[in-house]
Amino acid sequence: MASIQPIAVHEVPCNSTKMRQEIDAFYESENLLNMTESYRSRLIPLVLVEVVVSGADERFDVGDFTQEMELADEETWQVAYEEAFLSPDGQALVRRDIGCADAVSGGRICFYFHFYDPARPMLWTYGEFSCPPPTPLPTHLAKLVPYPPI
Repeated sequence: MASIQPIAVHEVPCNSTKMRQEIDAFYESENLLNMTESYRSRLIPLVLVEVVVSGADERFDVGDFTQEMELADEETWQVAYEEAFLSPDGQALVRRDIGCADAVSGGRICFYFHFYDPARPMLWTYGEFSCPPPTPLPTHLAKLVPYPPI
């Protein structure tokens, strides 16, 4: 049976003004801007999520990590990207490329996620889980898996 242990959610320093403008533009285009002020105010523009997965089967897909976005259609929800497979202690990079952690049975994985909402659970291939409170991005992870602006 698959299980997940959330290790950390790290806030990634970024131009939050620009990202706030991007999400506002999205919600405005969907005619939802006025109805989502409280939701948008608690979002963290960008995070790096660290988890340990165990007992996964061939269905496991890093792209299944997501969060419900209030009043938005499911196909517009954010998903994990730029994943990396780390050593068990999280101090070394094992592999980093698209799909590097898909269909693995377990290990330590990190991924970037836009517009993270700390008030909502994360969803994954096998259900949902809660994350610990966000912390600053550790220097070693910033070097191991630098953020590639999209």
